[in-house]
Amino acid sequence: MSEPVNRGQDSSVGDDSSDTGDETEPAVISLVGLRDQVFPSLEVVPATLALDPLAISGANITPVARNIFSFWPERSDESREADASEISDPREAPNHEALVELHDESRRRSRTRAEEFVRSHVRRLAKDYAVITPHDDFGIGTLLISQDMVPTSRRRHARFQWAVTNGRVVELKGARLPVGHLEVPALTSDLLAEVHVGGEEVATFLAYLLDLFRVDPTHPIAALGTLAIHTNELLFAPDLDAFIDAAREGGMHDVIFSRHDDVGAGIHDGLCFWPVLDANEAAFAVLSAVSGDIVNPHLRRRALTKEAYAWASVALVLLGIGIYQLAVAVGKIPPLSFSWFVLVLVLLFFAGTRLCTHRFWRLDR
Repeated sequence: MSEPVNRGQDSSVGDDSSDTGDETEPAVISLVGLRDQVFPSLEVVPATLALDPLAISGANITPVARNIFSFWPERSDESREADASEISDPREAPNHEALVELHDESRRRSRTRAEEFVRSHVRRLAKDYAVITPHDDFGIGTLLISQDMVPTSRRRHARFQWAVTNGRVVELKGARLPVGHLEVPALTSDLLAEVHVGGEEVATFLAYLLDLFRVDPTHPIAALGTLAIHTNELLFAPDLDAFIDAAREGGMHDVIFSRHDDVGAGIHDGLCFWPVLDANEAAFAVLSAVSGDIVNPHLRRRALTKEAYAWASVALVLLGIGIYQLAVAVGKIPPLSFSWFVLVLVLLFFAGTRLCTHRFWRLDR
């Protein structure tokens, strides 16, 4: 997925200095304060993001984890007053235990989706035989992420679009490696994401995924959508307009939502839209949003080596036939049809080599 935003642009937080006539203090949402990898004492992004929920009409943007935010519709004053008059402590509500169980189930489901994504699309570089020139962001231990499912056969090759090293995501060009040089990473997450059942499962999934990668986006990213249990498809969100307004007023940089909402990708009034179809595309969108440099690793092409070996075997066979012909010539018993026999052998070996090489290319892609 291509990168439609300018990395050098800081997200707009909004101007809270205007006098609204309301004495209520704006709420402050804490974000993870990112540190520079080379100079840890230098802070790259602000540690906090001021967000005034009163300035957002009908909705709030609430933090989940790893600079991922979710959409939560704002309740009406009448609903809040009714709850306050009936129950003083929310833990005494009759459905409190059921809600806690639903939250835990939603959290487990999001964590499971993130772990399944890692098993299917993520590998760790275990052998650098194919790497001709070493690179700081591409070496042994680097996490490699593919848009396609990584083949299970060790003879196959896999193409990767992103690499993660030391909490930094880079985009890859032309990275196609043999599966035999890779291993399935054993990634774990101790994250206890804040979950509200209804409309934010994709945000929780992305938060767990970034926590597995140990990546903190430098810009706040908001996500909206409920994931289907069996297909991982993002369901239609009827409150998309309120979500976009809340994201814009809350200072978000990127927003991820369902493609079914018929809103095009790109930058709209300073907000970068990422319409996606399912959980996998949501993961690719967030990786594209947080990726930085483009790395084109210098790799060995196994297919070309295979073709060279095939032609070398043909040359050796022809050399053996030539030696045999010379021996026959010295022995004064040259067969009359030997030249035609050699020609047939050359054609057969040429056709076989091309056929085998074409087959290897199909496996190699």
